Amino acid sequence: MGEGVVRTIFDESGETVYAVNNLGCFVSRDFGDSWSVLETDWDGEESKTPRGLSVVS
Repeated sequence: MGEGVVRTIFDESGETVYAVNNLGCFVSRDFGDSWSVLETDWDGEESKTPRGLSVVS
């Protein structure tokens, strides 16, 4: 997903894909063709490595 990304974890629900990495949380509604940043309380600390992702609707 870009330069400086340490690891990206994905989860999908139909055509919607969610991703989290050390840069934030993202969503794609076209199965990865385009991505948008999700508004979260992400602290912006790029040195942290995500260990999991849970999507709850």
